[in-house]
Amino acid sequence: MNYKETLFFIAKCLTISLEEKNRDEIEAILKTTDVDWEAVVKVSTGHFVFPALYCNLKRVDFLQYLPHELVSFMEYITNVNRERNKQIITQAEELNSVLLANNITPIFLKGTGNLLAGIYDDIAERMVGDIDFLFSKQDYPKAISVLTKNKYSFVGKTPYELDYRHYP
Repeated sequence: MNYKETLFFIAKCLTISLEEKNRDEIEAILKTTDVDWEAVVKVSTGHFVFPALYCNLKRVDFLQYLPHELVSFMEYITNVNRERNKQIITQAEELNSVLLANNITPIFLKGTGNLLAGIYDDIAERMVGDIDFLFSKQDYPKAISVLTKNKYSFVGKTPYELDYRHYP
């Protein structure tokens, strides 16, 4: 499998619970083809969809077609990600409480926003690296002060520091 074929295979796997055509095609591939699992792992981890790949294959009972060691590895990584996401949800809820107590309404975005909205069957599906949120421009100085008083701190130089779109 070249990169494009691997990417296409992963994309189809991510839709197997939604698209019957893709489910049938992926099942046929898994039953009859030697899949380059090393490439699939490399590409799916590079695009942060490895746990989602596992969850989708599990949801339609396709793990039986994968090498046992790969399934064990996928399960391990997915469990680690689930635990991390539980921590992120807890941290986001704490941030929300602190800010709301100070009349600042945060809006959580991207991965954390999706986790809080409950859009996943399994919170392990989404890989989240940080907690992105925004609030009104007039609340900016107050929010920084409130967060600092609550032991949230500047994390150091970031690529965003120069354009002032993100507070690090």
